[in-house]
Amino acid sequence: MKFLSNFPEGFTPSSSQVHILKSLENTFKKKKFAIIRAPTGSGKSFISKSLGNASDECSEGFKQLIESYDAFKTDQFGDYQHEMDCMAEPAHGTFALTITKQLQDQYVELFDNTQHLKGKTNYKCNIDENFDVEAAPCILSTTLRNTCWSTNKCTYYNERNASIISKFSVLNYSMFLALPDHVKRRNYIVCDEASELEEELANRYGVTIEYAKLKLAGIEVVKVTTDAYDRVYTWINNLHLDVNEECQELKERMSNKNTSISLGERIKLKYLSNLSMKIATVLDYWTRCEYVIDKNAERISFTPLNVDVLCKDIFDYGDKIVLMSATITRPDMYAKSLGLTPDDYDFIDVDSTFDAKKSPIYISSKTPLNYENLKKNLPVIAQQIQELCDAHGTEKGLIHTHTSEICNYLKMKLKGRRFIFREENVNNEKLIEMHFASKEPTILVSPSLGFGTDFKGDKGRFQIIVKTPYPPLSNKRIRRKFDIDKTWYTDKTINALVQMAGRCTRSKDDHSVTYVLDSTSIKLIKDNVSNLPKHFVERII
Repeated sequence: MKFLSNFPEGFTPSSSQVHILKSLENTFKKKKFAIIRAPTGSGKSFISKSLGNASDECSEGFKQLIESYDAFKTDQFGDYQHEMDCMAEPAHGTFALTITKQLQDQYVELFDNTQHLKGKTNYKCNIDENFDVEAAPCILSTTLRNTCWSTNKCTYYNERNASIISKFSVLNYSMFLALPDHVKRRNYIVCDEASELEEELANRYGVTIEYAKLKLAGIEVVKVTTDAYDRVYTWINNLHLDVNEECQELKERMSNKNTSISLGERIKLKYLSNLSMKIATVLDYWTRCEYVIDKNAERISFTPLNVDVLCKDIFDYGDKIVLMSATITRPDMYAKSLGLTPDDYDFIDVDSTFDAKKSPIYISSKTPLNYENLKKNLPVIAQQIQELCDAHGTEKGLIHTHTSEICNYLKMKLKGRRFIFREENVNNEKLIEMHFASKEPTILVSPSLGFGTDFKGDKGRFQIIVKTPYPPLSNKRIRRKFDIDKTWYTDKTINALVQMAGRCTRSKDDHSVTYVLDSTSIKLIKDNVSNLPKHFVERII
């Protein structure tokens, strides 16, 4: 078997992995897509790496085009000079697409010969370490950029090139979508945590515009008060012109060697450049997908209602596509949401090999939480959380708050120095780093640790899910989707709940306990037990 014989060296495939790889062999003989539901700890990363090992190498000619940067050089009209040469290259290699940097790091730690590429803000400029690559001096000087390229001085561009020519590379979705189209073709594209693909695409192809930030950047606009689709289009199109004009003026000023450039001006240019790209994406897709427009006095957002059209920007670049997740509840509806028909894919379902008794889930029947009674019941919930954390006094854990409001409330109420709270200027990566580094029994408290995080072993012996993770109906897109199809809304909630419950026990020998404090989860599970993964249901006490 092609895939099985390319299983990562030094590891022995489990029965689940053998089943998946054999199933993929059969699927890809006749279909382009495989949808895999495999529980936490089933070794989905090994599936990705096996495909990578089975992939083709790129040609020496293509490698030369990338490493010489010829593939990225443009003519006076902004067209890529060697686009056709790159497009003539047969597909090669595998891209594994993830939703978090921690998932990328896990791949790199597990497997040799794995390249990874993160966003530009994760790399310091090698010319001026005061800036990340996104705000580096080379954005103002083509000459400086070409010098960095010719000397291979930039860590970011070196990793980008290595990722493009590698047989196996791990990128996040945004990074993949940002690559030039003519360098993206692959034998296999693996969408990890694929249950969140819809959310990733909706965010990537949308934009939120805050009026206060525009004003600080010197852009004066009249706030949108209409819902008329054509008039809003005119407004955002005019804004795009204004933003581009301001960017050009800043770049011309900064390119003047006799002009001193402040940090504030660099930050301003970075903000406006990013905003311009986001608005350009919305304008480009305006007629291809319906945008939901959500506005108030402070901001206006544009979000695609459906993502079936947008999926092509991933699917078209892989000869074969693998969609993997632990929480695909209704595969037929999931596939339809991505624009796939039953003839396009096979569904591969995998049971858990874990002992459910090692990872019990306790659901409280005491307190139902909803929008109306949340504030009233939070004091009781906070006391329950305090008691549970005290009972696990020597163990590390995490608390899924679902919302920032709950997180901020707990920050005021929970007592002790163990708690590490998600705050506005501290991202999850920093929190996790602090948690892992501490020798104390620390507890992470955040509304956004449910996906793509790994708290194996002593890094997470218990977790508390404060509230059933219903998506907020105050969000206009979510409200529209709910009104069109309530099962979509239910599935999103189930997916989030199952994902949260899978953050701690990560192997057969691992163990943890999960507490769900919101009693509304009981009815949700009972009403949808036939669509829930068996491994999740078996854990419930």
